[in-house]
Amino acid sequence: MKRDAREDVLIDPENLEAEWIEQPSIVQYNNDLFAEIQEIKDSLNEKLDYFTAKLDLQIRENPEKYGFSGKITETAIKNKIVVNKKIRQLKQKLNKVEKSLNDVKGVKNSFEHRKKALENLVSMRITGVHAEPKNLLAKLKEKGYAKYSKSQKQGLKKLKRR
Repeated sequence: MKRDAREDVLIDPENLEAEWIEQPSIVQYNNDLFAEIQEIKDSLNEKLDYFTAKLDLQIRENPEKYGFSGKITETAIKNKIVVNKKIRQLKQKLNKVEKSLNDVKGVKNSFEHRKKALENLVSMRITGVHAEPKNLLAKLKEKGYAKYSKSQKQGLKKLKRR
């Protein structure tokens, strides 16, 4: 079953317990997906190496078959390999797989951010902070979790005078 990472990364702040319960299974799914794609990439790399080496040997054994006459250079052999249809197809597949691998790495990064967001939401819930940002420091101070800077104290005095 394929999951939608954009949906999985969303957090329902009213249901943090369920979000935390679901977090490990979502991360595990993406880790498994990463491993599968990495395996495909490794397999394609092996095929590419095999066909490159095989074509290299064939060119060296029968250069006339590949359009060479006389002495052939390493560069000429490499160029003939690069333009080979089978080699090009394998490289295109490998590029697509590498893109998928990078996408899954991005999802992994998103889940690190999601985990941090969940931690922060739970911390805010525990401290009772559900206020507007301007009241956040005051709430934290009431709970004993923050200290005011000198400029913040001056700002609070001005607010009290009003």
